[in-house]
Amino acid sequence: MIEPVPPGPRPTLEVPRIPMQILHVRARATRDSPTPPYLGTTLRGALGQALRAISCTTGAPTCDGCPRAAQCGYGVIWEGHGAADLGELARGADAPKPYVLSWDRPARRPDRLKRGDSLRFRVTLLGRTDPWVAPIVLAIRNALAFGLGPARAPFSLERVLVAGPQDELDQPSGRAIPVWAEDSLMPWHALPSQTLWSLAQRHAERLGDKIVLRFETPLWVTVGNRRMDIPNLPLIVQRLAERVERLRRAWSPDPGDRSAALDWQTLVDLAHDVPVIAVDARLHRFERQSRRSDEPVPMSGLVGNMKFSAVPAPLVRLLAAGTLIHVGKQATFGFGRLGLAGRA
Repeated sequence: MIEPVPPGPRPTLEVPRIPMQILHVRARATRDSPTPPYLGTTLRGALGQALRAISCTTGAPTCDGCPRAAQCGYGVIWEGHGAADLGELARGADAPKPYVLSWDRPARRPDRLKRGDSLRFRVTLLGRTDPWVAPIVLAIRNALAFGLGPARAPFSLERVLVAGPQDELDQPSGRAIPVWAEDSLMPWHALPSQTLWSLAQRHAERLGDKIVLRFETPLWVTVGNRRMDIPNLPLIVQRLAERVERLRRAWSPDPGDRSAALDWQTLVDLAHDVPVIAVDARLHRFERQSRRSDEPVPMSGLVGNMKFSAVPAPLVRLLAAGTLIHVGKQATFGFGRLGLAGRA
């Protein structure tokens, strides 16, 4: 059940103008190694540990109570400290994290990389994150050199590009800004300016109202204590709208965003009226390796696609935002990544 927008903020159906930086990372395996089926959890643990080693100046065992947590790359990006005006949303560890990991699985053999094979992934940063780009890039270099996964498979960092406003999500162009090349940080004057709204708007404009919604990595959303085992567009829209709204309240500096609130109820009502043309989805079960306990953790989620017609433009823009920020459980780790395409 969606609660109505509380009095005060102006209701809107628009995706917020949260600033974004998308870092495209390319590395190369320096020895043969297995790769986990979903790399995000491995990356999250390795990058977080490396970023903390670079950023922490107090030596405190945790960020909670640390006086510098909101001025530290690890504290802000990985732990969510410094989030603004959350109201009833909790600060610190419970605040929505301003990053999302996404990766490209090797096409030739997705469970194994040979020496010399390329590894590509993206780190999406939300909010005013320019000060943290350099330490994050250095953390990526250090984490890859130390090694990923239980086998500690090492990689050499070849290139990091920050996507330009007109770049495709998966294919940065010549307008992208190189921030790492030739084994060192590259100088830059200013990083490209783009927002969640501008990227979602540009993607949605190319699609029209007949779309295919893909679940590119396992999608786990719940209603009450039950997992969604059959795709349900209104529930997906509800959870995505909730995620967008939390990110807006925590990380958007835009005055227009600060005075608005996403009208969840109207978006969900619109989703109920969308004609579903076809559904081809299944529940996928798998395990991820916990970096903390070094034990396998059972996971599951929906993979596949849904096809729709007559999708209202505000819903297309919201779903386009979901291709960038993901939705559902462990979205930050790379799960719940949506893909969106037009259909004839």
